[in-house]
Amino acid sequence: MTIENKKSESGRGYKKVFISYSWSSQEWVIDLATELIENGIKVVLDYWDLREGDDKYKFMEQEVNDESIDKVLIICDQQYKERANSRAGGVGTEAQILTPALYSNNSPRKYIPILKELDDNQQPCVPTFLKTRLYVDFSNPQKHAESFERLVNVIYDQTITEKPKLGPIPNKILDHEANDYRLRRISIRINSSVESPHMLVNLFQNEFIPEMFKLLKICDISEEWHTIDENYQMVMNKLTEFDSVEKMFKECVRLYLRSGEANIVYLTDYFSGVNKFISDVVGLENRRDAIKLILMEQFLIVTGELIRQREWKMLKYLVETKYKARSYKVHFESLNSSPMSIYDYNDKHERYLSPVGELMAQRNDKDYNRLWCADVLLFYVGRLRFHRGKEDIGNWVPVLQIRTDWPELPDFSLLDNLEIPENMNVLLSLTDLSEEELKTSKEYTDFTSFGQMTGVPAISKYDSDSMF
Repeated sequence: MTIENKKSESGRGYKKVFISYSWSSQEWVIDLATELIENGIKVVLDYWDLREGDDKYKFMEQEVNDESIDKVLIICDQQYKERANSRAGGVGTEAQILTPALYSNNSPRKYIPILKELDDNQQPCVPTFLKTRLYVDFSNPQKHAESFERLVNVIYDQTITEKPKLGPIPNKILDHEANDYRLRRISIRINSSVESPHMLVNLFQNEFIPEMFKLLKICDISEEWHTIDENYQMVMNKLTEFDSVEKMFKECVRLYLRSGEANIVYLTDYFSGVNKFISDVVGLENRRDAIKLILMEQFLIVTGELIRQREWKMLKYLVETKYKARSYKVHFESLNSSPMSIYDYNDKHERYLSPVGELMAQRNDKDYNRLWCADVLLFYVGRLRFHRGKEDIGNWVPVLQIRTDWPELPDFSLLDNLEIPENMNVLLSLTDLSEEELKTSKEYTDFTSFGQMTGVPAISKYDSDSMF
């Protein structure tokens, strides 16, 4: 076999495939071919490579027998099966060309059937000449990412992994290490499933969340450090590496919560699992500081979206849930856990009064309004629901609110309009108070101070004319 001169950084050559198919699946095949090319696999396809005046059957025969072709992918749908079995039309001719090659001893694994669909009896649409061949199953659209990953592994002869720009060979193939490749594929499918809420929800709950948890755990710092600055830089590096993943979380969780079929339990279970992972740390306590910040950030993202969507029942469940922490459970306030490496570095260099708040604001510039609303509401709910205004350590500290100077406060329609009974009832439900208890509480009547830093306005003063 001819080895391509073009090499990846690791020295592995790009793989090359030819796709045989029926015109009934052309659009689907073009999408699959595009996806292969984006993942570092060269594709020969008549749609792109056949020109006017070319002999299509000669083209087919040349490509099937071309030694530079690593795999021939045969897309099997109902029309392909019927025409191949009856030897009708172009598919019938292709079947005649493929059959002797399939049963030669030269390349028994070169020809890969791709099952695109099942027939009316839920049986594979595979022609007779391919019946004995194992196929890659793409018949279930909800498992497309898994099937695609398997196909990539088959093409690269792994034991189970636009005409776009040719991308790099996937890290998963080169390094065999976990990365965000699978999450990106799931995210793409979620974004393309907006018109099918049930499919979107299924993807998010059963594929996106488990994969997110695996990637988040990679932010654990395994290396040793010797100075505050070294520890801080390691945390910052982990956060930077996670930026693309966090962007996918923002996009997909919003689509999920707006689907009309979301189940908040999947998110509370996820937050609970992450919090337990943080609390189970053995050894250097700061090693999971990046995960602490990401957990707080993601909790604020979800809370902010629930406020924006006025999904008060789900928000109530979110703040009432007890979250795992080692062998016990805690209120949501414990998810606001101080990443000490960031505070230690800040104290050493005298930078900000709220270093986590500044960092969170920088990381979420376009979403500041939602996160700020979430941050302040969680403070009110935590104080009123569980602590009744006491200065307990477990309070949710509103890191985005705390500054040396008053920030320009974003709009928050719920608290701006408590004279509306519906809004008042929402706040009473979230805080588990009667209206009389709420209006006599310290948080409702007085400004809450945090030492030399700015604090949180009284709920009763929450409007543009009397904030200060």
